[in-house]
Amino acid sequence: MKHRIVSAVAFALVFGGAAVAGPEPHPETVRYVPAISDATIERFAETAIAVSKIRKDYMMRYYEVDNDADRASLIAEANARLSAHVAATPGLSFSEYQRINRDAQEDPVLNARIARALKAHLGTDQ
Repeated sequence: MKHRIVSAVAFALVFGGAAVAGPEPHPETVRYVPAISDATIERFAETAIAVSKIRKDYMMRYYEVDNDADRASLIAEANARLSAHVAATPGLSFSEYQRINRDAQEDPVLNARIARALKAHLGTDQ
């Protein structure tokens, strides 16, 4: 099944962030975002899709668990698996993944580039 990523709200769902449109930032508060290559954006998008699938799997399992100790264990397992998956991505470090994710929430141009890469990887049919 193919999915459609068409908005900042959908983008936020993939990354668990709040990449929605807001007021224009004041020029003194705009932070410099270093240039990110197209190849890095592609790796980021591929990794983000995998992370989203892993997160979804663990979220479904989380609601099936009926005690706090098992939930805490499941959360630790999920975090370890997510971190390991990101760290194992060739050409993309864990810190770089986090930085791109954070920067995309503040930079509409970067957000749009990632959205295009996600569309390309997921297809456009829903």
